[in-house]
Amino acid sequence: MSSLREVATLPFVQPDILFIRNDNLGIISETTINGVPDLVIEILSPSNWVDDRRVKFSVYAEAGIEEYWIVDPKAVTAEVYRLQGDRYDLVESYGSGDLVSSIVLNGFSFALREMIPQ
Repeated sequence: MSSLREVATLPFVQPDILFIRNDNLGIISETTINGVPDLVIEILSPSNWVDDRRVKFSVYAEAGIEEYWIVDPKAVTAEVYRLQGDRYDLVESYGSGDLVSSIVLNGFSFALREMIPQ
């Protein structure tokens, strides 16, 4: 995991959704998150898909975020990536009828169709 100093030198990005495990809650202050979330989820839109698939993909890997999801509401798909060393590997691709499950947040899952309005 990156130190706070290393994370601070990366470009500023803001995820659509993030999760922090109970044992990492100390990184949350009243106004900021001073550390690395455990899971980040980005929801693609026509105006930001390049940032989510390229820029944020690299920034999150360099920061040491263990798991990264990219959800495409138009295609009704989700891709789950797991950090392996300094890069993400695709763990699973999901479709509209699938139950999407986290690797790093044990027990966290949901039906993809519930996250994406039809």
